[in-house]
Amino acid sequence: MFFEHYCGQLDQQDKKDVTDVTSAARHYITIGAKKGFNPHVFFDTEYYKLQAGIATEMNPLIHFIQKGLKERIDPHPLFCLKYYCAQSKKYSGLHVNWLQHYCDLHVLGYNPHPLFDTKYYHFKYADIPVTFNPLAHFLDYGAKELRSPSKYVDLEFYYKKIQHRACPSKNLLIDYLTNDKAQEIPISDKYDMAAFVQNYRHQQIFDFNLIKKLPDLHNLLVNDTNENNNSRLSPFRYYKLYDATPNCRITDCIKRISIYHSSAGNYFFKEFSDILQSAFSQLNVRCDIRTEREGFAEDVDYHIVIAPHEFFTLREGIAVADKIPENTIMLSTEQSETDWFKVSLKYLPKAKYIFDLSFPSAYRLTKLFPYTYFLPFGYLPLNTSEVYSLTPMPDCNILKKFSHATKQNSKNRLLNFSERPIDILFIGTSSLRREQFFLKNASFFSRYNCFFYVPPCSRPFVEGENSALNTRSAVSLCQRSKIILNIHRGSENYFEWQRIVMRGVMQKSLVMTEYCEYTPLVTPNLDFIQVNLETMPTAIDFFLNPENTTYTQSLLDAAYENMKKSCDFRSILKALFSHLKKVEYLALRSE
Repeated sequence: MFFEHYCGQLDQQDKKDVTDVTSAARHYITIGAKKGFNPHVFFDTEYYKLQAGIATEMNPLIHFIQKGLKERIDPHPLFCLKYYCAQSKKYSGLHVNWLQHYCDLHVLGYNPHPLFDTKYYHFKYADIPVTFNPLAHFLDYGAKELRSPSKYVDLEFYYKKIQHRACPSKNLLIDYLTNDKAQEIPISDKYDMAAFVQNYRHQQIFDFNLIKKLPDLHNLLVNDTNENNNSRLSPFRYYKLYDATPNCRITDCIKRISIYHSSAGNYFFKEFSDILQSAFSQLNVRCDIRTEREGFAEDVDYHIVIAPHEFFTLREGIAVADKIPENTIMLSTEQSETDWFKVSLKYLPKAKYIFDLSFPSAYRLTKLFPYTYFLPFGYLPLNTSEVYSLTPMPDCNILKKFSHATKQNSKNRLLNFSERPIDILFIGTSSLRREQFFLKNASFFSRYNCFFYVPPCSRPFVEGENSALNTRSAVSLCQRSKIILNIHRGSENYFEWQRIVMRGVMQKSLVMTEYCEYTPLVTPNLDFIQVNLETMPTAIDFFLNPENTTYTQSLLDAAYENMKKSCDFRSILKALFSHLKKVEYLALRSE
């Protein structure tokens, strides 16, 4: 936390005594704190002393480490500990150094203060490297340059209002937050509800009472979010994962692709093969789907292996594990806490590139494998793939209770919220955590028309063997369900892209989930509903209340349109593979 920032405050005499981190720490404890020096850009000595009410002889940094972190005492006007840690439920109740957490993991998009939007700041100012901590940049440079830290703060506008008394060296946002008189002047000319709206958006926990109190709030949020389509994050604009222009012709880069999945693997992994083949075909790229039985194809630009932990370990896949071509891409699908993920680590090093459905997982994997990319399976037009097709319910035992009319869907479109016969749907493997949730709320769920499929998980779910569902039956259930629940299997707050987006948002179902890891392209409480597990029944009641159907339908329509505009899977593939070819071209030139 010390050294570079700390040394910038020292005079020439003090700098002679400070040569490394240890001497800097010693200097701050014995001398620097008394002079009001700050040990880190996120720790304001004088501000913390006022917040903590500590005696002058007590060192504020030591107090912060021993007591302040636990008691959530703010170390800086722009770092609100209670606000920040509320966004990271994974560490709830643990003694975590939140300053260090933000320093190391700012890329996850958590916000240190209601008026500082990490994602917005990085997105708006493309000159800031993705590795540069956005708040540190704002404190060192951005505030002086009058850069806006969020959509609800316009420092240029604010400066014009107060320039007659503004101090050139003062951070105007900090002045606004710490000076009661300064707050009498609006900090933006666009939003009168700045603090309230900002808190609502970034708390990321749905408050169902807000809609009743402020019926115009939804319109304000949706209009703001869709403005110029900028705050919706695109994978080739925001995190700079792909720097290629998405308007290129992909056939200039690749001609033929082969996609592989295990013939003995989970049936739902075949959905990825299906969507990839559909998207590539629409881009005029030759594409075929194979299993381990056919082995690797010849004369293709890339091989894409779905779920390598299955493909190389089941049936004939074991035999091809030693024959992996150099131009192989592997799609990682597993949560990092699972044993299957550990199995995949044996094969991922043999891949030329790695794709991952989860943005946080992709980011973590880049530490081991630099050529790892976040690949969100986004929008495709209806009826171009099995997952995104208007699907009649198949005749199978598990769906016998549904009427013929319900199975057929004569509307020739995705059903509206009020037209769907199933109130609540959950499809997922059993775990102690899930069992406890459903048992605790059994009487509540008995009031609604629910469909829960929670089989034990001992081996892959293979259609016709140990699974009562397949892709057609699962998708047909989603298309007939008002609400789809996402309950985490274990302690990891993994964003289930397949359940939340592919089987939820893209089917115009309302997804209700507990807290998930930050993921680009989708926004909690706009594209899906994010609630605390304890308040989920109350939120379900709200959305299933007929009085709120119009509002709920507007959410579903807006979420679907967002996917259509900002997450077109064909555009994502064009950008990604153009980028990969560019990487390869530059590598050849450097040889």
